[in-house]
This record gives sequence, structure tokens and C-alpha cells, in this order.
Amino acid sequence: MASDARRRAVLAYFEARFGEWVEGPALISETVGGTEGLRRLRELRDRGYRIEKERIPGRDAFRYRLIGRPGDANPDKVSPLRSEA
Repeated sequence: MASDARRRAVLAYFEARFGEWVEGPALISETVGGTEGLRRLRELRDRGYRIEKERIPGRDAFRYRLIGRPGDANPDKVSPLRSEA
């Protein structure tokens, strides 16, 4: 699958779970982003998608969540879904 198709697959995965935490391994699965799933995530950020990252408690792994899209109003405003930790 080409990188554009993989990027769309990662975005679709996030969109279907908007505001929910997604663990890194889900993004690198064969059906989503493949081996470069986290690179596709960074490309989405470069295109204006706001994606938070946090370490999974008690594990040496990260999770991510989509909290904003390019062109959203008030992009600096804290999302009600965002934890203030």
C-alpha cells in the first residue's frame, strides 16, 4: 500500500475514534499504517491535525489521540476531552 493510502488509513482510524486514545501498535498494524504507521501519524501532524501523545502508564509504550483537524476554530483552546495532567 502506498504512503498516501497508508496516511488515509491512519487518519480514518483516528477519525473513527476521535478523542479516544489509540495505542501505537494499532497504528503499525498491517490493516492501518503498516510498519511506517507512526511516520504517517507525524505526517498528519505536519498537515495540521492535532494529535496528542502520552506514555501508557506502567508500560514503555505510547498512545495517541486525535483532538483537532486543520482549520478547526480556536486551535489553541484546550479540548474538553484533553486531560489537564
